[in-house]
Amino acid sequence: LYQSALGMQRMMKFLALERRILSRPDCEYGTGASSDEIETATLNLGLPITGGYKKFLERFGWLECPYVSIYGLGEGVPRHLELTTLTESERTEMRPNLRQDLIPISNDGSGNHY
Repeated sequence: LYQSALGMQRMMKFLALERRILSRPDCEYGTGASSDEIETATLNLGLPITGGYKKFLERFGWLECPYVSIYGLGEGVPRHLELTTLTESERTEMRPNLRQDLIPISNDGSGNHY
């Protein structure tokens, strides 16, 4: 029963996020990433993509708003938001290197990742 209630609570939070995104005319987003695209990214990054971020990828793929961008996958993802490319770059080219057990999903504008 607890797991069912927790799952329902997470779904409600995602639906609220979805409504906020869809209500913003100043945001751009994709049409969602396919299961194959998510699985390929999982294999390339060496880490599972799960939970709310996976649900976001499935629904939107990527997001770009005036004050926040979320890296993603799927058709039409701008190069500067492509998850796999950015993660590999952060792991190998940037200093300090991003740890191999992390996947960045957004940048705060000062080089720090969420």
